[in-house]
Amino acid sequence: MTLLSKILVAPSLVLLLSSSLYSQVSYSIKTDSLSEAIMKIAKIAKLPFAVDKNILKGKKANPIKNIEGLEQALKALLKGSGLKAVISNNTIVIVKIKANNSSSTLEDVEVIEHANNNTENSSSYTIASMSTATKLNLSLKETPQSIKVLTNQKIKDNNINSFEDVAAATAGINMQKYYMTNNKIYSRGFKVDYYQVDGIPTTYNNQGQESLIIYDRVEIVRGANGLTSGAGNPAASINYVKKRATSKDFKGSLELEVGSWNAYGTSVDLSSGLNEEGSIRGRIIASYKQNDSFIDNYNEDENTIYTAFEADLGDNTLLSLTFSKQEFNNENFTGAGLPIYFSDGSRANFDKSSNFGGDDAYHYFETISASAKLEHVFNNEAKVTANYSYIKKDIDEVRFWERSSFPNITTGNLTLSEAWNDLEERETHAVDIYSSLPFTLGNRNHELVAGLMYSRDKTKGEWYIGGNPLTSSVYNWNNTTTTPTYTSDGTYANETEQLGIYSVAKFSLADDLKLILGTRVSTWKYNEDNEYFTFKNNITPFAGIVYDLNEQHSVYTSYTNIFKPQTKNKDINGDALDPKEGNSYEVGLKSSFFDDSLNSAISLFRIEQDKLAVKDGSNVVLSTSDQAYKLAEGVVSKGIEIEVSGEINDNWNVDFGLSHYSAKDEEGKVIVTNEAKTQITLSTKYTLNKLSLGAGINWQSKFYETAKNPSTSKNERIYQESYYLVNIMGKYDLKDDLSLQVNVNNLFDKEYYSNIFYGARYRYGDPRNITMKLNYTF
Repeated sequence: MTLLSKILVAPSLVLLLSSSLYSQVSYSIKTDSLSEAIMKIAKIAKLPFAVDKNILKGKKANPIKNIEGLEQALKALLKGSGLKAVISNNTIVIVKIKANNSSSTLEDVEVIEHANNNTENSSSYTIASMSTATKLNLSLKETPQSIKVLTNQKIKDNNINSFEDVAAATAGINMQKYYMTNNKIYSRGFKVDYYQVDGIPTTYNNQGQESLIIYDRVEIVRGANGLTSGAGNPAASINYVKKRATSKDFKGSLELEVGSWNAYGTSVDLSSGLNEEGSIRGRIIASYKQNDSFIDNYNEDENTIYTAFEADLGDNTLLSLTFSKQEFNNENFTGAGLPIYFSDGSRANFDKSSNFGGDDAYHYFETISASAKLEHVFNNEAKVTANYSYIKKDIDEVRFWERSSFPNITTGNLTLSEAWNDLEERETHAVDIYSSLPFTLGNRNHELVAGLMYSRDKTKGEWYIGGNPLTSSVYNWNNTTTTPTYTSDGTYANETEQLGIYSVAKFSLADDLKLILGTRVSTWKYNEDNEYFTFKNNITPFAGIVYDLNEQHSVYTSYTNIFKPQTKNKDINGDALDPKEGNSYEVGLKSSFFDDSLNSAISLFRIEQDKLAVKDGSNVVLSTSDQAYKLAEGVVSKGIEIEVSGEINDNWNVDFGLSHYSAKDEEGKVIVTNEAKTQITLSTKYTLNKLSLGAGINWQSKFYETAKNPSTSKNERIYQESYYLVNIMGKYDLKDDLSLQVNVNNLFDKEYYSNIFYGARYRYGDPRNITMKLNYTF
């Protein structure tokens, strides 16, 4: 059978089997409390549920007895309550009936995915279920991996606006900032390279920026996630889930923002049904922001436009389309941070506002994305989903930089290179087609997912060089430059293709025991400047077991393997390194409290990896200034992660995270030194009537970078000692539709290095800053 035949046959078999394997269950509920009744019916159905608890207050449940089928049971239970149920991707979602339908009886329970776990209309810091880890829509307690979800409420309360903010809010996620717009994210000692948008694997350009205004939430799966993402490091998978056009009625919001360093901005968010029935819906989000910086002369602005469209093509078929464009323009763009030393080998200690760059330096970044999703749910709850995603990123950047020279201590003179202009274009096409099948076997409910993923990522660019080196004194820096005439200094191009066929199943071995088995067969191709690499039929297995100790607590264990080509990492001779391989193990305890409003997890992990690329000291690749790498064998990363998130009661939100790991090679040598090994994050918010007050603290352990003293040529350790940052927020509802929110970050104005890099440079983290937002909803 050909590969194409296998691809087409697998999802088809799922659908053919669904009609004979699905069965009904009988439901009987006696309790008067509607909230308790929904919990009981969800437990019988073995499905998670999602509901805003405010809409259940004071409502009574209709007693039901021996009613066949979940849909009919929910219909009878909710009759006359003004509520209805939506079975959304194997999750029971309770929503209000529109007012103009209140006099009519509730018809069939909808089995379409309008809800899709959206967190926009929830005040919680947790979520009922997610599918990023395995494609199975599982509750957090059922997922046999360490996970973190930043809900829409958490994003708003903590004023999380960027990828950098996501990392700061998540224990175990390290962001290293190189240039002003160049960030690298690490977890468990490895670089994060699993990224998804709406569950579709994509790439993140380290030189790029992204606004979170278009996203509903961020789902993070720590560790290896090759089953759903393909080849990658065992660090973490970060899934950004877009906002959707779900409202049948016209509604919107307008927000005005001001803040430190001359920051100001505005945004508008409009949603509406586009026909009388509301079966066609649209949404548009537009925003503009501008700000200076604590760094001299640096400023940036961003523009975002986002549109979403949804159409119910039938009772059980949904079409979703999105389009977005984001522009970021950074002027007086600084290069490679601040020098660690003077040329005589003495330590430098520059003011955090210092900017040793040229006034013609800039960084322009544009992202255009479009997506289409078609999903159909059959009457037996089998589902077929087809996704397509397109992302185009353009960079136009001019740098004046020098990352290894040092200023003269007497004159202060520091010489930067001539101007470098980088023009880069990156396009990503991705397709994900899969089917989900609930079935019964041995009088138990199970689920199978099977599908295909394909992605192609193509990058091309050209370097230009022009002008003269810039020399000035760091004691009185003059950034004046003359716009040069550029000449080409070379081109580059690369293309990555991945094709994967995957399947995963959840088996209910007993009422309290679940087994999850999956596998992925992948082909990976890479071409850089006509140098080709191909790895075929790589198999990625996954296995997980979840055992319920009782209704509140469960224990789990999971295993998967690791495969990651690392052709972009070169040794000192310029040769690509071999692919890294290994295994990932995890075990943990998960719990839920207060009617599943609060979730907690304790996870222990061990990652065994060979052929890991590590920095080869201060060596560079032959005939370049690029960092050289070498292979480390027998690398083991192990540690613990703790998460607690959700609501203690209707007024009190909490979010706590702790992460600790160590990563060493077979000789016991630490493989990563320039990131914190231990991180703790804690934030909480309490709401009393119209006033909400919140506070948070982020702590991390010390880290160091090995630097070569320019005078003695000896290696020295440059430390950032452990530090903590305190953030506070307050929100007051001036009216039902008008609120004012103030966030203060780094309340005590701590001075710290956000990164030490290249063995020669450092960068300060943000000092104290304030943001104030006025939000009007209608």
